[in-house]
Amino acid sequence: MKKDVIISIKGLQQMDDPETDEVTLTTEGRFYRRSGSYYLTYEESEVTGFEHTRTMVKISRDGVSVTRAGKYPSMIMFEPQKRHMCMYSTAYGDIMVGVSTRCIENGLTDDGGRLSVSYDIEVQHAYLSTNSLTIDVRPAPVQ
Repeated sequence: MKKDVIISIKGLQQMDDPETDEVTLTTEGRFYRRSGSYYLTYEESEVTGFEHTRTMVKISRDGVSVTRAGKYPSMIMFEPQKRHMCMYSTAYGDIMVGVSTRCIENGLTDDGGRLSVSYDIEVQHAYLSTNSLTIDVRPAPVQ
């Protein structure tokens, strides 16, 4: 059931100041289901700051994992009401971050749909920001 899809990703970050940072990316990717979990794969771009990096999102009953391979490897785990320590690679180096997931709303079906994750990030055990990630998946146009 591997499908070519259009993936629209919107990330919001709210720090202590009143402004919200927003990053959006629309890209082509692959979408499939295996062993009861959904998978999304796509190439990052300069827009996200992770060019030359391949991302895989695994959506299971237990939660969501985002794994990046390539120039900026990392893995972030999201499980409702749980905190995970994750290594996050950036152009400025690797940092250890705490990720506390508030909620996950999974509206994905075999035809696509929407995944939303709300979470907090801490660095060196200090609160950094409240974040949300929304991923929309739709079939790619037939060519």
